[in-house]
Amino acid sequence: FYSNNSGTRSMRLDTSGQLSISTTTASSSSATGAFTVAGGIGVAKDSYINTLRIGLGEAGNADSILIGAGGTRISGGTRNLVIGSQSSMSASFSGTENVIVGFANAQNITTGDYNVVVGGQAGQITTGDNNVFVGEQSGLAVATGNNNTGVGFYSLRASTGSNNVALGHYAG
Repeated sequence: FYSNNSGTRSMRLDTSGQLSISTTTASSSSATGAFTVAGGIGVAKDSYINTLRIGLGEAGNADSILIGAGGTRISGGTRNLVIGSQSSMSASFSGTENVIVGFANAQNITTGDYNVVVGGQAGQITTGDNNVFVGEQSGLAVATGNNNTGVGFYSLRASTGSNNVALGHYAG
């Protein structure tokens, strides 16, 4: 137990190894927060902060980074970055160097490589490579195509195939 002039605070380690701290005061600074560790903290598993998942994903792949909530996961592949609520890679994912940023992006990607998807519900790729989709629902229908670029709200939303370029609102 720890006590100071403003009241009593307690710290407890239970039999399962979980540390709990009670009656702490929120802070906007890590230097004055309710719990500080001068030497830093090593965390071996994904962490959750207010349901926001931060870590390596289900496969624990040290080459990939995951920041998100909901259905977000990285299950395989190498050197991938996934940021966003419900953005994810399928359970059998084995792709390389994909960057997925935004809400519900690339939810079905399995083997795609070198794709960049930014925007809500964009780039619903399954096996496509070298695609760039930026904008709400950009590249929504391009599942298996390669070398596509869609920039703008709904760009390449209904297009399929490969080697397409669409710039602008509803382009392509």
